[in-house]
Amino acid sequence: MSISARLCGRRRNSIAYRRPVRAAGATPQLLVVGRGRPDSTHAMPQRRAQILTIAAIVLIAIPGCEEERLREQPTTVVARGVLRLTAEQQAKLGLSVEPAVRRDVRPEREFNGTIALRPACDVVVKAPVTGFVVPAADGRQTMLGASVASGKPLGTVRVLLSPQEEAQLVAAREEADTVIRQSELTMRLAKTQMDRLSSASDVVAKTRLEELANTYEKSRVCMEEAQQKLPTLPPERGDNEVRLRPVDVAAPLDAVVTTEFVRDGQFVAQGEPLWTLEDRSKVWVRIGVYDADLPSVQRDQNVNVRIAGAKDALVARPVDVPLANKQDARFVELTYEVENPHLVLRPGQAVTALVPLGGRAKEVVVPASAVLFDGLDNAWVYAQSSPAEFRRRKVELGPQLADGGIVVRRGLDEGERIVAAGAQSLYGEEFKAEIQVEEGENEAEEERERERERKRG
Repeated sequence: MSISARLCGRRRNSIAYRRPVRAAGATPQLLVVGRGRPDSTHAMPQRRAQILTIAAIVLIAIPGCEEERLREQPTTVVARGVLRLTAEQQAKLGLSVEPAVRRDVRPEREFNGTIALRPACDVVVKAPVTGFVVPAADGRQTMLGASVASGKPLGTVRVLLSPQEEAQLVAAREEADTVIRQSELTMRLAKTQMDRLSSASDVVAKTRLEELANTYEKSRVCMEEAQQKLPTLPPERGDNEVRLRPVDVAAPLDAVVTTEFVRDGQFVAQGEPLWTLEDRSKVWVRIGVYDADLPSVQRDQNVNVRIAGAKDALVARPVDVPLANKQDARFVELTYEVENPHLVLRPGQAVTALVPLGGRAKEVVVPASAVLFDGLDNAWVYAQSSPAEFRRRKVELGPQLADGGIVVRRGLDEGERIVAAGAQSLYGEEFKAEIQVEEGENEAEEERERERERKRG
């Protein structure tokens, strides 16, 4: 316990004097502080100094006691959703209060839509050679519905050769080896003769040097071309059959596997389809609008698309495609394109879209930081009913604006002061105080139960 706390717990009448015990004939002295008066008037100055000192300590400690009391004072929950906080507690939570404003915003209407794939967004991956399909070198199998990155291997094809193809490849390998050997020999002879004639100065020797240099360069080019063919040709013929290195089949783009035509170990001919990939990095949103509402829709403006369970909206851009009425229906489909980097949007998925309309309207707008969401996706704000009281209020939200504000359709009036910063901290303080109250009630109930048991015993 601090000094101020100990002093605050004492009563003023505890400061007293008692008569000192002394032997007969001894000089009176102030020995111990107690009740009563000192024996000698010579001790009066000392007593007065002690009283003044103790009084000064008490006066200094009283503000400290008050500070400690305020600091330890918990947040008061008057009722569910109603809190009372001192100015010091509000500053500690970092609360910032500002009024809700009403300003001009562009009106929007909510329509239902569906995610669709863009035209020509699928690619069929075909077998580059004839052979057997096996998993890629890393051992991963390409599964239906899997996401693949551009350049990553989908699988490998082990090349199968017919006897005629094997004979042709072996002949091509022998021809390449022969060209390499002949080129090396020609280059070596040309180099030797060029070294011998390098010191000659007559015209015939210089002409011969130019011919040898041309021969050396042609042989070098032929040798390099033959060496470049070697990786694609089988090794030299031996006792075993000719085998070519497997051919990797890579994904041409970032996509999702939607069709699987082969299984591991299956034989395929060159050009046969292996997989179908769909590019879903961008998708279309088709929004049905009644033809009577079409004149009021701003078709050249972006729309906010929201999927069920998501708090943040996605921005979709308009796509210029011909409009046509659906058969046996009185609505047309507006088409928008939206980025889908994390593949959260899937073909056929239902979405809602806020489509801008013409004109302007006045709406109550609050900062996005003032809005809280609970587990049931309900929206709340804290309104300041008095300088020390805050009430949690359920609101109905409209669209989120580009500047970060959110339109409030119901539950809040213009000019009401709301917590713009620190709402999350206030939310935590409310439920922390409720938990403490419940724990105290439980302890009191347990104490009453123990008291009843003692009486029955």
